[in-house]
Amino acid sequence: MGTDHVGYGRCKYHLGSTEKHSKTAHEEAALDFAMYALGAEEQIDPLEGQLLAVRLAAGSVAYYRLRLTAYGPDKPPPEKLRESYRQAVLDLRACSESAIRGGVAERMVQITERTAERLTAAFEEALAVAGKAIDNALRAKLVETYAAALTRQEAEAVPVERRLPEAA
Repeated sequence: MGTDHVGYGRCKYHLGSTEKHSKTAHEEAALDFAMYALGAEEQIDPLEGQLLAVRLAAGSVAYYRLRLTAYGPDKPPPEKLRESYRQAVLDLRACSESAIRGGVAERMVQITERTAERLTAAFEEALAVAGKAIDNALRAKLVETYAAALTRQEAEAVPVERRLPEAA
C-alpha cells in the first residue's frame, strides 16, 4: 500500500518506501516474472536444447519472412521490420553454427541408428514368435512391407502451415 511495488515487499507504513526495500521488492517481482510468466525450468539435455534453439530461430525467420510478404515493390516494408528479419537470420545462423560445432547432426544419426536397430530387433522377435506358423513367402512379404513403410516414413516431410493471426 502506498508504494510502487504493489504485492511485493512491505507497505509504506512498514518501511516499504525506503530505497532498499523498494529495490528488494522489485527484484522479487522480476524473479516471479522470470519463474512464472516466462516459464519454469525444463529438464532438457544439451542436444534437445541445441535443436530447440535452431527450431525457434527458424520460426522467427519464417515469421518475419511471412510478414515481409505483405509488402511489395510499390510498398516497401518498414526498416524496423527489415532489420528484425536480418537479425532473425543472423540468430538462425549463429544457432546453426553452434549446433554444427556441437555435433548435433552426428548425434541425431546415432540416435536414429539406435532406434532403427531396436525397431528391427522388435520386428525380428515378432517374426520369431510366429515361427513356422507362417511360410517363407509370407515372411518375405512382411519384411518387404516393413522396410518399405520405414523408407516411406523417413522420406515424408511433415507439412507445417505458417500463418499470422488475423489482425484485430
